[in-house]
Amino acid sequence: MVRKLPRRAPMTSKRGHEYYKGTGTGAMGWHTKRDGYIIDWNKVRTYVVPLDLDTCELKPYVSPKTPKYKYDMTPVKYYNLINEKWKQKFNNPKRKSPAVVQSRDETPILIDNDKSLYNLLGSTKFNFGATPGIDYSSLSIWAFRYMNILRF
Repeated sequence: MVRKLPRRAPMTSKRGHEYYKGTGTGAMGWHTKRDGYIIDWNKVRTYVVPLDLDTCELKPYVSPKTPKYKYDMTPVKYYNLINEKWKQKFNNPKRKSPAVVQSRDETPILIDNDKSLYNLLGSTKFNFGATPGIDYSSLSIWAFRYMNILRF
């Protein structure tokens, strides 16, 4: 029986030819019969530079001193925003018919006009085409967005 060596064996001079992976870019041209090399300029990497490079405000690299951008949209703010849109769309007194939401398995789910998004997500009575036995009240709005249930 042949036993395989461990994957992280010490690097020796005899293992070097197996280790080299290259950059994966391929050849930039081809060799000629008389030890020449012809470059195919369509394969060479080029970078587009703005015409007025001296007055351009953009820099090629981002400085490590650049301040980190912080998003002010938290999950709670996002939930409240969606809840307000939901109320505006489905709690309209002029609207006569109840709202219909498509579930994951394309079966329509009927929702009364007076139900908000909180009541919809907090209820465990709806089958969203997911695994049975899951308590849907513990899932967040992000999970429902991922499951493609709410289609505004």
